[in-house]
Order: sequence, then structure tokens, then C-alpha cells
Amino acid sequence: MSIKQRLVKSYIAVLILPILLSGLATWFMGMYYIGDTTSVEQLHFRAHPMKEARDKRAVLFAEIRTQLLVNQYDVKASDLQVFDKGLKAIFTTAIITRNNEAIYIGGLRENDDIISQLPPFGRIVTDENEIMRLQGRSYWVKQHDFVFSDGSRGSLFIITNVNSILKSIKGYNITVFITVVMILIFTNGLLSYIMSRSITRPIDRLKTYANYIKEGNLDFKIEIETMDEIGELSMAFEEMRYRLKQSLELQLQYENDRKELISTISHDLKTPITAIKGYIEGMMDGVADSPEKTKKYMQTIYSKATDIDRMIDELFLFSKLDLRKLTFHFKQVDINKYLIDCVEELQFDLEKKEVELDLLIEEASLIVMADPEKLKRVIVNVIDNAVKNMDKEKPKIQIRVLGNEDEVKIAIQDNGKGIPERAIPYIFESFYRADAARNVAYGGSGLGLAIAKRIIVEHGGNIWAESVEGQYTTVFMTLKKLKRGESSEKNLNN
Repeated sequence: MSIKQRLVKSYIAVLILPILLSGLATWFMGMYYIGDTTSVEQLHFRAHPMKEARDKRAVLFAEIRTQLLVNQYDVKASDLQVFDKGLKAIFTTAIITRNNEAIYIGGLRENDDIISQLPPFGRIVTDENEIMRLQGRSYWVKQHDFVFSDGSRGSLFIITNVNSILKSIKGYNITVFITVVMILIFTNGLLSYIMSRSITRPIDRLKTYANYIKEGNLDFKIEIETMDEIGELSMAFEEMRYRLKQSLELQLQYENDRKELISTISHDLKTPITAIKGYIEGMMDGVADSPEKTKKYMQTIYSKATDIDRMIDELFLFSKLDLRKLTFHFKQVDINKYLIDCVEELQFDLEKKEVELDLLIEEASLIVMADPEKLKRVIVNVIDNAVKNMDKEKPKIQIRVLGNEDEVKIAIQDNGKGIPERAIPYIFESFYRADAARNVAYGGSGLGLAIAKRIIVEHGGNIWAESVEGQYTTVFMTLKKLKRGESSEKNLNN
């Protein structure tokens, strides 16, 4: 649920909950102050509670009078007890007198002084709005005179304490007002607390996570508990943390690679330079005392200098690829014809090393978009690594070309010593030195296959290896196939 939806629901709850609680509180307080549900409704929902009290008073007067008539005015106190609850609810007293002496008092009890001040027999009060002052208080008084069977005079009085009604209504209203205010404060405070906690808690957690990141601690995971706006922010924080961690790990890897590069290049350069110095010192000391020795020494010095130049060239090429500053010149290439030319060129050097090189082509014409010069570097690097792996009496390298609807696959397979299975995923990484097998099988600067991978990736292809120790290693690479009627620009953009 979004924060907006939660705020809307919270606003609705702030409106509805106080109303429900206030209504419930009013009902209970009405029961406490008035005594029954009907009176509560009258006092709370009608405009004139005093009128309602008078109306109910008139009903009670009529019912008591009817009871007297039914009993022919020979009524007992027990016959009138049924009216006590209703009389008390409106602060009213019912009094029956015989010859001005009270013989029955029901409802709200009043003191004898008030009873002694009641009107005498024969004074009939007909105006209900007339208020009498008795003992300094205001009362409604209604009188009904009658004659008992024995000829004695009797009167029925209904007297209502107006001050008590007004006081009850006033106290009821004050209590309702205070209760409603307290309910509003409580519900608003509670709902605001719940709503604020649902927002501030995840924000506090994000603040804690942000402090972790600020301190450089990225070894944690941000837990996402909700899918609202804060949850989306948490997801963004987690993505940022993950990418920062990857970036730092990559930076550390680059730093390790840089250190290993310095170490590897220093070692690889030191070896031929030491050899060059040794041969030059031998010539200076006169060890090469014949034209044949001098020529041999000079050829060795030239060979070592060539190795140094190749290593520097390889390092320079890798650096440009790594910084993406190497320019590629793509054009349409018939990969079959291209590989035929490469094999003819490479066979001359491989024959000197007694390595057999074969090329197998299945389709007559396969057109790809490639940079011929860079692609040749890939072929040469892979074959050079294959030659280093040779341990058979008859070393052999085979190049196969396979095509499908979307791409061309080139497979270069040797019958060398193979690569350990655990090392295969890492052989295309720069300066890989995971184990001794890597050092033996892939000596030198360790950049040959890394350069091959960078070049193939720039071509929009992929490169990987499969190997069985002691039997063979196959390096696969793919290039996008240019279909008939497809422009070279479209192929490059893909």
C-alpha cells in the first residue's frame, strides 16, 4: 500500500472513529445520567430536552390518574410502584394526599417541608408552564383533586424539580463535550503515532544504512518490508549499495591486476633483458671470438629484443582496449576466405615448430562484419596459447567454421595437455594466476586471451573454452552474421 493510500485511510479513520466512539460514549453517559435509552436519544438528538421531560411527565400523570380511576381512588402504594423508575428518570415526585396528609410518595423523594407547601384541595393547576417556588427551588406542579369513597378529600400531585433537570442536562453536555474532546485527542494522537511510525521507522533504517555506506561498510543487505514509496526508495538504496560494492570490488581487482601487471611485466622484461646483457657482456669480453658465435649472439639479442617489443605492444594494446580508446574499422568480411589467408600465413611459422594446422569449412560463403586486423590478433593469440600447451609427439591444431541463421561460430581445437576444469572460467581474465597449471600452460604476460576476449566483445560476439585434461582444448568464438539485404549499419547497431 502506498503512503498516499495510507494517508487517505488514516484521514478517513480520523473522521469516522471519533464519531463512532463519541456516539458510544454519549449512549453510555446518557444511560448514566438519564437512566434509559429512550431518554438518552431524547436529550442527545432532539432540540428541546425540557419539552421532552414535560411530555413524559404528562404521560406519567395521565397513567397514574388512570390507575386511580381504575381502582376507584382506593389505591395502595404497591399499585403505584411501577411508575417509580419513570418518575425518577425525569426528577419527578408523585404524591397522593388525604385531607392534606401525604399517604403515598413515589419517584424522587422530597422533604416534608416541600410537601407541606403544596396547594390545598380545590386549587387545580392547569398551566403546566407555571413554575412554583418551593423552598427556594423551581418546580413544575400539576394537581388532580378527587374524593375518596369515604368522602375524604384527596389530591394527586406531580411535581418536577426543574433545577435537577437543568443541572443534569448541563452536566451531561459538559461531560459529552469533554469526552468528545478526549476522544478526538486520543484517536488523532494514536492514529498519527501509528501513521508516523509506519513512515519514520523505515526512514530511520535507511538512515542507518546510509551511515553504514558513509563509513564504507557495504557488507549488508537492505531489507525491504513494504512496497510503497519508501520500499521503492529502499530498493534504490539496495541497488546503489550493490553497485557500490561491485565497483569497489572491481576497483580492488583493478588494483590487484595493476600490481600483478607490474610484477609480471617486470619479470617478463627482466628475463630477456638479462639474457641480452649476458650476450653483450660475452661479446665485450671476447667470448664470441668467431664470426659464427658473433652472428649467433646477435640473433639471440635480436630475438630477445623482439620478445620485449611484442610484450610492450601487447600491453599497449590491452591498455587501449581496457580504456576503450582503440578504434575499430568494421567492414564486410567473407570469413571463409579470410581464414584461408590467415592459415596460409600462419602455417609457415607453425611448420618450423612441427605443428599441423588444418581448416575445415562447411559453407561456401559466410559474411560477417569485422575488423580484419583486430580479428587476426584474436586468431594469432588463441593459436599461440594452443602452441604453448602442446605436449604430444604430433601436435595438431584444427580450425572449424560453422554457420547458422544469426551467427558464425569459429572453433580452434588443439590436442595439447588441456586445462583444469576449475581454471576454464578464468582463462580469459587478464593476469590470471589461480594455480600452478595456469602458470605452466599459459605463461608470458597473461594478456593474450584477455585481449582476444575484449576484441570479440567489441565485435558483438562471445568467446569461451571447453577442455578435457590430457586430450584437447577448444576455444569457440562467435560473430554476427550479415544476412542478405541487411545493411552493415544495422548489423553494427545490433
